[in-house]
Amino acid sequence: MLQRLKNFLKYWYLQYTLITSIYMLEPLERSIFNTFLVAVLAIAVYSSYLFLPGHAVMMIHFIQSLFHGATEPPVIVT
Repeated sequence: MLQRLKNFLKYWYLQYTLITSIYMLEPLERSIFNTFLVAVLAIAVYSSYLFLPGHAVMMIHFIQSLFHGATEPPVIVT
């Protein structure tokens, strides 16, 4: 079971290196690229976690106001 998981992860890492063309980079350059990629993804996930719920609530209030009449949505301060 562990060997199968290891082969699965190796396969997807190989696909990742081939698609992004980082197989041509030196190990240091590859680690810098991966660190930058992880940092950008972490910032995107954090921003989504922080701001998406507020925007979703505002969107729901807007859609409800379209169907139930034009009432002012409450102001949400986060």
